[in-house]
Amino acid sequence: VSQSRYSVHANACTIAEPSINYTRKQNTRQTAAAAIPLPIKVIRNTNPYLARHLLMVRPARFGHNKQTQSTNHFQQTGIEESIPGEYGSATNIQAWREFDESVQRMRATGIQITVWDDEPEPAKPDAVFLNNWFSTHHNGQFILYPMMAANRRTEMQPRYLAHLKALGLAQGMDLSHFAERDAFLEGTGSLVFDHRNRQAIATASPRTHRALAADVATHLGYSLQFITACDPQGNVPYIL
Repeated sequence: VSQSRYSVHANACTIAEPSINYTRKQNTRQTAAAAIPLPIKVIRNTNPYLARHLLMVRPARFGHNKQTQSTNHFQQTGIEESIPGEYGSATNIQAWREFDESVQRMRATGIQITVWDDEPEPAKPDAVFLNNWFSTHHNGQFILYPMMAANRRTEMQPRYLAHLKALGLAQGMDLSHFAERDAFLEGTGSLVFDHRNRQAIATASPRTHRALAADVATHLGYSLQFITACDPQGNVPYIL
């Protein structure tokens, strides 16, 4: 957390969270065929702290997301309010160009990258941030998370889950249903994993429910460090 922007205090900011009692649940369009190439050769990394195989989503309608604006004080407004709007807008074209160039440069270094192609409908302006709705772990599992914005929940598609399983990953925790109870946890946007010290770090925000964060940490055998932070205006960071 940037100390120049946020101050960290035990009781500096108050976040109202819904009380939840639950039993953990587990295992509960149009696109180009080449978007999800199978089979994929998984590179076994000898260094557990470095990734050599990346999954990325090429966004179809990247742009301003009105549904996330209230909890994202860094999101600019007034640039192209109609986005997500017309497919192929100037914003979309720029995003595609930057995405493709990034993929090309990383592949040139020997990094293995699998690209999933987003679909124009329904509009998913934040589809490129797939780390928010799932995370992968050294135990060979992936975890699914509850997203606060309704249009972000549509990013979790059966074809993506099938591909994760085809890569040899098993579905572990599925917390996505907690979105219906207004309890949210947005993947590695909400959680920072310190794998070396087996810690999960999170900060209180409308998008980060403490009980869910604690459950993920317990599932992975990690301890949870939960902090509160806010800027001088009282805004809390929605991600770490």
